[in-house]
Amino acid sequence: MGGSANAKKENNHLYDSDSDGSGADRFYALYSLCEGATAGKTGNFGTPGNCSSGSGEAMSNDTLYIKIDRNVEVHDKRVVLGDIAQLICTDQNVENKLRTMKIEGATDGKPGRHAMSLMEIIAQIQKEYPNLEVNNIGEYDFIVTYPKKKSPGVWTSWTKTILVCLIAFFGAAFTIMTFNNDVDLPKLFGQVYKQVTGSTSDGFTILELMYSIGVGLGILIFFNHFAGRKLTHDPTPMEVEMRAYEDEVDTALIEAGRHAKGRKG
Repeated sequence: MGGSANAKKENNHLYDSDSDGSGADRFYALYSLCEGATAGKTGNFGTPGNCSSGSGEAMSNDTLYIKIDRNVEVHDKRVVLGDIAQLICTDQNVENKLRTMKIEGATDGKPGRHAMSLMEIIAQIQKEYPNLEVNNIGEYDFIVTYPKKKSPGVWTSWTKTILVCLIAFFGAAFTIMTFNNDVDLPKLFGQVYKQVTGSTSDGFTILELMYSIGVGLGILIFFNHFAGRKLTHDPTPMEVEMRAYEDEVDTALIEAGRHAKGRKG
């Protein structure tokens, strides 16, 4: 009874403020200790969720917001959640631990594109934190791209670049020439020149010159790209087409991954 009375007296003295405010200081010291406590799962003065558990278990009112893009690229065969997702959690300790959580089956240790579902990620999170509420604000299915680390040599890269440039140049030139022949453009220009000037065209007049300049300028303006510079900040038609192509490839890979996992299941 004597020990209990002494403890009660000490507690009462802790909450009593004196003239110099030392009692309030001890109160806030105890409050700070509760904020950093790791012994219990209840918060300050019996309020759940204010003090985190030392065991790493999330509180029942903690929430995780996760956002994963449709196609994410990693550079290590060991993939952690922070490599592929943006995370925000109401408990900073839980968020930091989830960022370093290894994702099983993300790459299987092989370079390439690997389809995954958000349900796989949530299942792994729930194993570690069964009480954690997960809210998805990103994609439900996504691709994890693990590229090959081996890069081609300098000569190989330059050879491929030059080859592509030659194919594009001569291919475009051939296309323009066949179009001109199909519509008989020289004859059309000759007729227009004779009607305007009254003289016969020799095959190289102001019409042919302006047409040649106009074709070049039209291509530059349409594709909005020349020597690494853009006329505007809008995406070029080529970039739009490449983006559409990448989206279709990602969709096909995701569908193929679903069917493959369905057969395994």
